[in-house]
Amino acid sequence: MINNISCQNLWNKKFFGILSYGSAAFILVLSGNVDLSDAQSQLQVKTNRYLQVEQVRGKVFFRNQNTNRPARKGDRLSTIGDEIATDGKSTAVLSVDTGIGFVNVSEKTVVRIDKLQITSDDGRITILQVPKGQVRLQIRRFSNPSSRFNIQTPAVVTGVRGTEYVLNVKDDGRTILSTFDGAVMTEAQNTEVLVDKGFQNQTILGEPPSQPVPIQDNNDLEYQVIKQFEEGDRKVILIGKVDFANTVSIDGVEQSVDRNGQFRAVLTTNSIYRAEIKVIVSNPLGKQRTYELVIF
Repeated sequence: MINNISCQNLWNKKFFGILSYGSAAFILVLSGNVDLSDAQSQLQVKTNRYLQVEQVRGKVFFRNQNTNRPARKGDRLSTIGDEIATDGKSTAVLSVDTGIGFVNVSEKTVVRIDKLQITSDDGRITILQVPKGQVRLQIRRFSNPSSRFNIQTPAVVTGVRGTEYVLNVKDDGRTILSTFDGAVMTEAQNTEVLVDKGFQNQTILGEPPSQPVPIQDNNDLEYQVIKQFEEGDRKVILIGKVDFANTVSIDGVEQSVDRNGQFRAVLTTNSIYRAEIKVIVSNPLGKQRTYELVIF
């Protein structure tokens, strides 16, 4: 689950800081569009841009070619390759230097700087890599058409057109996008698919993005159990199905869920009479449902 604690307070601090620079900055924060295309001819100028660590909970690390240490509030990711990595049950909140919003970093997630630039017409280019894990973005609209805020995963590039969405990147690169406000463009294999508020889609590595479907507030689990004895060990095979966007963990270990929401787990138990399995199904809305399965 993404940690959004204190984000509103952080936003207020950044927002009022921007107001002090005048009405032009105020307009920049409140409106605008993002274009995914790299075909713009604007000259990109290097500048002192950054993402700043605003909140750390648990084991969070700041890493680059020269550093690997616990992250601290106030750390700045400013160079290509700088990254924040969270451990299990750990989260972080990053603010964008332009004051446009926040990146909420969930557990077991990596966020890496790919590009931070300013164009010759004062547009802001922010490109981040998320090779694994989950992030929730709260981003204000741009007024400058040259500005972009993109997230790259192994399977897809997402471009913000506003303003709040979740990206969940699985170990195999499969990426699930859920848009809660505004709209987000997904692009892969020369195909663009716009995901509007209240919709979600997925992108499989090497394939174009799927067409959007409504976000489901659904934590249902369909399953069947197969029991086997092999070389003196009793094995329980749990075959299940959930919504494709949901996450499944069994006894604290996240399972691999395919594009159709199906998974298969092989568990070994010492008891020949009884096995207890704890299954947690989580959806993009942050809701969880726990199933305590008792197998005889």
